[in-house]
Amino acid sequence: MLDVKQKNIELLSKYEPKGVMVHFAKLSNIPHGSGNEKEIGKYIADLLKEVSEQVILYPDGTVYASKKATQGFENKPMVCLQAHSDMVCVKRKDSNHNFLKDPLELIVENGILRANGTSLGADNCIGVAYILDIFTNPNIEHGPIECLITTAEETTMGGVKIFQPGVLKSKYLINLDSEYTDLIYLGCCGGIESCITNTFTREPSKDLTEHISISIKDGCSGHSGSMIRFKIINTIKLMFSLLKTVSNKHQLALVDINGGQYKNAIAGNCFATIAIKPEDFESVKKILIDNFNEIKKEFSQREKKININVEKNQKKLEPINLKESYALVDAYNTVINGVITLSEKYDIADGSNNVGIIETEDNCIKAKFLLRSLYHNQKHRILNRTLSAFYGTNFSYKIVDDYPEWTPVDGENILEKKFKEIYRTKFNKDPQVCVTEGGLEAGVLVKKYPEIIAVSIGPDIRDAHTFGEYAILKSVKATYEILVEMLKTI
Repeated sequence: MLDVKQKNIELLSKYEPKGVMVHFAKLSNIPHGSGNEKEIGKYIADLLKEVSEQVILYPDGTVYASKKATQGFENKPMVCLQAHSDMVCVKRKDSNHNFLKDPLELIVENGILRANGTSLGADNCIGVAYILDIFTNPNIEHGPIECLITTAEETTMGGVKIFQPGVLKSKYLINLDSEYTDLIYLGCCGGIESCITNTFTREPSKDLTEHISISIKDGCSGHSGSMIRFKIINTIKLMFSLLKTVSNKHQLALVDINGGQYKNAIAGNCFATIAIKPEDFESVKKILIDNFNEIKKEFSQREKKININVEKNQKKLEPINLKESYALVDAYNTVINGVITLSEKYDIADGSNNVGIIETEDNCIKAKFLLRSLYHNQKHRILNRTLSAFYGTNFSYKIVDDYPEWTPVDGENILEKKFKEIYRTKFNKDPQVCVTEGGLEAGVLVKKYPEIIAVSIGPDIRDAHTFGEYAILKSVKATYEILVEMLKTI
């Protein structure tokens, strides 16, 4: 029986563009979650060394390479192709996959590429596969090109942040981290990741002696940038909303709460323990379930599987001091989450906030927020509004990451023009010209290289940052053909 790695290669070698698909299969065989990119970086660098003028492998796994033009294309302007090698590692609760050592198990069904029980990493290794094929395929015509394949994009954008000005020589930059074939991005929101820590005291209660566990599971989740506008439940916010509703009628104390997996994904699971009076159990349970079911109706278009379970639990920890419990419930129920402002010009959420992770330790609760905005000043206004919700609690905060927005430049640039021309010829219709809520590394690079002209394109990838992530194979081929034609005709 073939092992998973060989199966992946043989499976994807049946599909076009074959070079891209085989490169993606080989990349999928190497674990490459954020923070674990050294092995994949070495693999990419070794491959590019065979065909490139210059290759730089940075200690974190970031790779830079440059290549001469094909014969007859020497006078064309240099273009940089850019992508990131890390992926968000999410799996189904019944999956035994180990992201530190196991290859992804690839599946193709009805023209859809996905992974068995895990995220796919098409975001952004399809982009990396494009680059590897263009550099190694002798049949592709292009001017002088260079590439930058970075690390830690999904967490801190660390790879692109430490990449120093002065290395890139290109006049044009094509970022390959978009997720829609029929559009081209000319800008993106910036973001601030903050960690808010609430310290508290635990205190025995002679009245609140019944501990109950509340589980909200199987929310559809989604990317906190591109999917923040949709009717998707953030289970952390929902949990606090339900606790606030209960507290309007019954006394309760929070014991612990844990939820979410990534700060840039809408939390699909949340688990909490509260302490109540024993005689209130049936009433509390009914309030929780009834309100949950009403809210689920509001979100029924997408939230098909989300569910709640409420049951009595053995006491493991003392509850949080009653006053502090109520302050915490009020703070998290109040804190702004979701869309804050919408741009009529670009039809995006140009201001948003997401509480992606919450965790309870012995005497503190830590939460990770990721806010986004197309405007520098608004980013900090959203941060201030977030902090304001916690002023009635004992809290501290730190800014973990602050990455720049990529504000669109007025007027059509040559990359945009070429993409439109090629897309119209191929599909007999106009593509969309957009700005994205998600953060793109092009924003960081444009700040470092102010003269560079940048766009972002990519194939159709859906449900990124979830175990349901998939890529549409015909779009992988279509975007590849557009990219190749852009390099040939710029």
